[in-house]
Amino acid sequence: MKPFFSIILPTYNRASVISNAIESIQSQDYKDWELIIIDDGSTDDTKVEVKKYCKTDERVHYIYQENKERSAARNNGINHAKGEFTCFLDSDDQFDPTHLQKLFETISSLENKNLIFVTNSRIINSENTVVTVSNIKQGETDAETVLLNIITPGQMCIPTTLIQNHLFNEKIRISEDTELLFRLIANAPLQLIPQATLIYNQHDDNSVNPLRYNAYKERKKTLNHIFKSLVGRTVKSQLKRKLLSDCHFGIAKFYAAHNNFWKVRWCMVTASLFYPETRLKEKIYLLLNPRKALQ
Repeated sequence: MKPFFSIILPTYNRASVISNAIESIQSQDYKDWELIIIDDGSTDDTKVEVKKYCKTDERVHYIYQENKERSAARNNGINHAKGEFTCFLDSDDQFDPTHLQKLFETISSLENKNLIFVTNSRIINSENTVVTVSNIKQGETDAETVLLNIITPGQMCIPTTLIQNHLFNEKIRISEDTELLFRLIANAPLQLIPQATLIYNQHDDNSVNPLRYNAYKERKKTLNHIFKSLVGRTVKSQLKRKLLSDCHFGIAKFYAAHNNFWKVRWCMVTASLFYPETRLKEKIYLLLNPRKALQ
């Protein structure tokens, strides 16, 4: 029999923490699942760690691939999924024990199951302290809801037949989850679940750490790509401009962290010229005081 849930877990050199992710799935109150771990070319002991679980739990599967980045790894897992619904978990995060049970109860209670289910999340810092609990703000449309919130793959649960026809775009490096959601909501509506059952671990080695990587520069490219899509063209111009303007603050913060204060100024000049209606006082302040971008 096929499981109800397929959980896709991409990983790269996370041997030291992947056991926490795997055991959080094994500890689920709801037991009808398969776990597909896609090793994206790890050079550490990830395989050794994962194989320990494969030997004792037939629901845990291990697949190795040459390094192709996380979207390709997720797509590999999606193509192997046998469950009715597909979930995702990053190898440095965990599911609350009630995560799958809450999803199952919600799905079972609805006649229309062709929905994109989204939970809230708890963000935990390196000291194991809860930094924040997300509370997804509902927009006037599903497109607005996606843009007004940070929705990570770990919060999503998608009908497998739907996600297998709409894979992650492997050419997009940052905000690939947002781009995916825009293609999905053209085919199925969002269904929000209020409980915060994804545990997201915040640490310096996060793959999208904006101080280590110029993530907001890539996010701006992705947003411009989204806004050209069929659903993206329905987003209000005011919201589009605000989101693109906000990217300049993230880009400026990256440059400030690398002591490139002339580029901080250039970000603020560009943002002021193209988006003068949004946070103009802040832009002028950072133009004059570029070192403050890190605050």
